Amino acid sequence: MGKEPTRRLWGHRCGRAAWRIIIIVVVIIVIIIIVGAELFQVAVEALSNVRRHTAATHVAIRLVTDQDHVTLRVENQEPSNGRPTPFTPRSIRERASALGGRVTVDRHRDGRTIVEIRIPL
Repeated sequence: MGKEPTRRLWGHRCGRAAWRIIIIVVVIIVIIIIVGAELFQVAVEALSNVRRHTAATHVAIRLVTDQDHVTLRVENQEPSNGRPTPFTPRSIRERASALGGRVTVDRHRDGRTIVEIRIPL
């Protein structure tokens, strides 16, 4: 078989609808790769923030997905010094916002801080 019959066979098997499906799948894969790369950078930045701005000795990172969102949760515990001061990590918020997501920060009196980044899929 030469190149021409192969092209015709492929063209015959994959009509316009099949090409649309292939394009949609490729776009979805690219989106997943982009979101994954951004979430990796957010996780690295969150770890760096914990190291630079807290006295925490342990950090827990969890990545959870559901049908509509992927959630990155970073939790650390440091010695409690009374009433926690509110903050939102600006650069992490900007990254999440660029992906259509949001960031919440929960600081507890016991010294626990939970930063949650939620991105739509």
